[in-house]
Amino acid sequence: MSSVQNCDQVPCIKDFPKEKWPRKPTEELGIDKSKLQLAIDWLKGNAGEKRYRLVVIRHGYLAVEWNQGVGPNERFDMFSAAKSLYSSILGIAIEEGKISSVDDNVVDYYPEMMDVHEG
Repeated sequence: MSSVQNCDQVPCIKDFPKEKWPRKPTEELGIDKSKLQLAIDWLKGNAGEKRYRLVVIRHGYLAVEWNQGVGPNERFDMFSAAKSLYSSILGIAIEEGKISSVDDNVVDYYPEMMDVHEG
């Protein structure tokens, strides 16, 4: 399993791409293609007809992207799957000094979240 690392530890892009992630071949990113193939074979064998999107990003570059039952630009609900992503982002933001603590209130950093429409 890989770990989350920030841009001070490994070479990567520091700005989120506006339109598309820049791509690099897996070999240039130090990713073993045979292990990726094992992962996709497992996923295809176990997902059945379920929709999924899986992306592998390394050092700020999109290495691979797989979709089943969903187009690359289509949005769908992630439900609890987002928790791991959010906790990783929170850890990086704390490490970079952008957020002081896990105990801080989100509204202090994102006041717009309180703009809830009635209804």
